[in-house]
Amino acid sequence: MAMTLRNLTVLAVLALLLPTGCSFTEAPYAVAGRLDAADWHPERDGLLDLRGEWEFHWLQHIDPTRPSPPGFRHVPQPQLWNDLELPEGPLPAEGFASFRLQVALDEEWPEIIGIRVMEMSTAFRLYINGTLVSQAGTAATTPEATEARLVPQTNVFHRHHAEVLDIVLHVSNFIDREGGRRRSLYIGSEQQIHRTQHRAIAFEGILTGALLLIGLYHVVLFSFRRKEPLPLVFALVCAVFALRGVFEGERLILMMFDLPFELYGKLWFILYYVLAPVVMLFLHYLFPRESWPWLLKTVLSVMAAFCLATLVLPLSAAIRIMPFFHPITLVSMLYAVRVLALAILHDRPGSRVFTLGMAILIATGIHDLLYTENIIESTYLAPAGLLAFVFSQAYFIAARFSNSLTRVQGLSEQLRAYSLELEDKVALRTRELEQRNRAIMESIEYAQLIQSSVLPSPAELQELIPHHFVIWRPRDLVGGDFYWSRALGKSRGWIAVGDCTGHGVPGALMAMMATSLLNREAHLLEPDNPAAFLHELNLAVRESLHQDMHDGKAHEGFDMILAYLEPGRLTAAGAHLGLYTLQDDGPAYFPGSRKGIGYVEPSSDFRYENFSIALQPGDHVYMMSDGLLDQSGGEKGFAFGRRRLLKLLEELHQHPFAEHSQRLDQAVKEYANGEAQRDDIVVVGFSTETG
Repeated sequence: MAMTLRNLTVLAVLALLLPTGCSFTEAPYAVAGRLDAADWHPERDGLLDLRGEWEFHWLQHIDPTRPSPPGFRHVPQPQLWNDLELPEGPLPAEGFASFRLQVALDEEWPEIIGIRVMEMSTAFRLYINGTLVSQAGTAATTPEATEARLVPQTNVFHRHHAEVLDIVLHVSNFIDREGGRRRSLYIGSEQQIHRTQHRAIAFEGILTGALLLIGLYHVVLFSFRRKEPLPLVFALVCAVFALRGVFEGERLILMMFDLPFELYGKLWFILYYVLAPVVMLFLHYLFPRESWPWLLKTVLSVMAAFCLATLVLPLSAAIRIMPFFHPITLVSMLYAVRVLALAILHDRPGSRVFTLGMAILIATGIHDLLYTENIIESTYLAPAGLLAFVFSQAYFIAARFSNSLTRVQGLSEQLRAYSLELEDKVALRTRELEQRNRAIMESIEYAQLIQSSVLPSPAELQELIPHHFVIWRPRDLVGGDFYWSRALGKSRGWIAVGDCTGHGVPGALMAMMATSLLNREAHLLEPDNPAAFLHELNLAVRESLHQDMHDGKAHEGFDMILAYLEPGRLTAAGAHLGLYTLQDDGPAYFPGSRKGIGYVEPSSDFRYENFSIALQPGDHVYMMSDGLLDQSGGEKGFAFGRRRLLKLLEELHQHPFAEHSQRLDQAVKEYANGEAQRDDIVVVGFSTETG
């Protein structure tokens, strides 16, 4: 007979499997449906594995209280019924059957007998001497009535001095690709059975907790060094193996959550599909030069396809596609061997210690693959293999960090020496910078004094506009916003507000130039035509800054609103600035021309436009730069804006003019809500009220 792939696989890993796949304990073996255990004593010999030839009744759930009906045969157990070698050929995986075994005891057997059923595919009932002792799911003769459940069962039976245990097992499977008994069935004393169960639960619980804690530690490690993804990938490996562990053995997940069999089965398959690829991913980040990124991407893509198919397909179909993933698992293991061999060949740090742990993990992985396919009788060893793998990896990471720490300590010593040398230099440099900063601040403070001195005094403004206020708040100590006035008599004369390019010292220098030009060209002022003066001022600024030359690169200039005030009327012209009024019919905005003064644009022949406003006693006028409108704040950080200003002016109509300055300033500060001042601010307000 040709050797099958399964036989080849067994031979290839025989050396790894002998310690776990064979038993060297002499134990009775059932023959023709009867097992003689009279000479077996549980307290002395341990648990008894009920192996051997059981009665097999295909497509029957026999009455456990009556003798077996004719037509049965004897089959070896444990073994899946679709793997039985029968003359008529293999049986289908889906179906139902009964198994029967009589166990002969003597008086030294304990009165209370414990029984441990590891796994049946996929539902069973177990009777002893006609009494239902153990059950998982609902074993029935139709798919509709059968409820699958894979949970190890530990139960006890009072034999009442019976010398023969008549064990009848009803098994049903209408969903799995394998039907019947997968694993051994044990009997012994009650204490032995419960001790075995408790040890298994404790081992799996401790192992799962340890893996999760190690994974959590590496997540924390990654949070401190986000540029190094290796700890995060290793945490993923620990999490996958920890979750896989609670789905195997005692199936701790089903002790914590009553999962439907459909959901449990799909999660089991998804965790199996993820195992090998995450190890490949970890190796990729551990030894990137020895890895094949294209193969990793291919395996991850296949894994994703199998996981998606498992989620979408019914469980019965998802079960049948599982064997097609075994070659991917085998390729992953061979790939891991290749990567580790190259890492050792290239003498990568920690590769030998890591290889030892990986070898144990691969061996247990192959073992579990064969165990899953019922080629060997053992238990799942992947969690224990991962524990060895984790310890080797912990050593590897500890060694890496230890070397890093050693290098850091060496660098720290060098830095400490440099620091001692630099401290004196830094102290000296700090003193020099403090002296220079003090000199600069003194210069700026002096510039502030100079700038303040060229602004109109309160007495000068009082002569022109008796009822007025001024808010002048540069963003820095000095700024580019200014105001200017020239009184020609009581309540008659010129007043201007300007906003120059730049802030701080550059803006202040531009503001002083603008003020100087205003004073120099003031003889050109015409009360009924301020726009003409703005035109002349534009020419003067462009000439001063050489902006009309072909290679002129000076983009400086300023915006300005210029107004001539006389009793009952205000005539004004704006260069990219306007003014606001508050009269009986509410607030209003009068825009200026769209171009400023200076700059490369507008051209020298640009003409500004005049506008005139009739004023009544009690009317208010506000001239300002755009610094107030541009102040950001509010919930969304938007600018204060013209619409909000007009609404504020309408509210100010209800208050005396003497309060307008304070209320206006307070409203802007509240809107800013701690936001830094963005621009220089100047506001000049006056009222035509008498008295």
